[in-house]
Amino acid sequence: MTSYLRKQVLLSKQKELTKKGKRNRSNASIALTSDELNTFYEKGLLGTRNPDALLNTLLKQHYLVWAQRLPRTWTWAGAI
Repeated sequence: MTSYLRKQVLLSKQKELTKKGKRNRSNASIALTSDELNTFYEKGLLGTRNPDALLNTLLKQHYLVWAQRLPRTWTWAGAI
């Protein structure tokens, strides 16, 4: 398949997805509510009950601090 033909196939697929409303979706994350966090603590997924919960809690805290410092122009691909 030539590069021109590949490009035409991809463009037609983009047009099809746009018509279905499945293109250019936002990948923004939704912040956890305090109720959701409390549920994680109650189920033992976060906290100090066991090593896995402690590790999850530390990773969550580390991510929150790191994500606040990450410039909005960076992408995950550039951070890895």
